[in-house]
Amino acid sequence: MDRSGDQEIVEYENPWFRVMRKGKFYFVDEPKAHNAAIVFIEFQGRLVLIEQYRVASGSMLLATPRGYGEGQETSAACAAREAFEETGFRVPERGLKFLGRVRPNSAILTSVVDVYFGVADGSREERPDTEEVAQVVLCTYDEFDIEVADGRVTDGMTLAGYLLLKLKIKSS
Repeated sequence: MDRSGDQEIVEYENPWFRVMRKGKFYFVDEPKAHNAAIVFIEFQGRLVLIEQYRVASGSMLLATPRGYGEGQETSAACAAREAFEETGFRVPERGLKFLGRVRPNSAILTSVVDVYFGVADGSREERPDTEEVAQVVLCTYDEFDIEVADGRVTDGMTLAGYLLLKLKIKSS
């Protein structure tokens, strides 16, 4: 059903997002969330993940590094920057492989996030983001499969991105 004739009205707004209404439907728009990216990093054959507390879920989540582009930054540049900031591993932008795009919750979010895969370039350095990320976790693909199957990985972007990774990288 096309509702393009309905006017969009801002119902609530803060520095990070705004709640919009179009007709009888409500959705969340993140105006500054351009060039968003998540990145799967591999180091010595293992996935590099982060564990961090997410207020909305009220729990620690195992996930991939992610973030929003800054200024005119591309999603690939964002992925490379977030990889380093959150894990301490450098992944050269030119070495990133674009896997696809995911919409975290297409029913209520306007967000579109690019998914990348890259191999860490060298050893781990001190990561700048020591406040937001509780710890960096390295695990084999088999170990991560078990974490997913056992329901210990519940972050939707990580799960959607991992499917792309498995289909486009690991199955070849």
